[in-house]
Amino acid sequence: MIAPPASLPNQEYTVTTTYADFGPGTWAIVPSYCPFDFEVVCTPIVPVANAPDTAITFNDDTDTFSVDYQNEVDPITQTQTCTVKAVSFSVYKNLVDTVTLEEQETFDLSFKDPCSDASVVTLKDPGQISPPDDFKYDGMTQTFTYDDFIASPNWCEI
Repeated sequence: MIAPPASLPNQEYTVTTTYADFGPGTWAIVPSYCPFDFEVVCTPIVPVANAPDTAITFNDDTDTFSVDYQNEVDPITQTQTCTVKAVSFSVYKNLVDTVTLEEQETFDLSFKDPCSDASVVTLKDPGQISPPDDFKYDGMTQTFTYDDFIASPNWCEI
């Protein structure tokens, strides 16, 4: 018997930010000396342009999930569903009639828009040019060029 955690908590990620790695929770197998591995499959997101189709990866060596996405998610309401399956195996490779046990749990990864979070978005002044020091406000037309501020992430509207 393989017993998964009561539930895998859903995750919420603000795009472009640092997110702490996390594990698949505590799983148990009976008898406890039987080994098992994890198999993880996550649904893709619809990428913008040539961006990757996933924000989440699973490292088989460390049994940890990593979340990182430095691209626009449109629509932001997309969700990635990850299925974590524990599969038992035998250390006795030469046995023909080995029974494999399997159990699985799922969790969702949802996304938050970084453009609505002031702690994430940065604005850069492109270097506006001030009027000359000898400019006098005398009713004469003064022409200048306004340069837009630069937002990061670059898809955030100003």
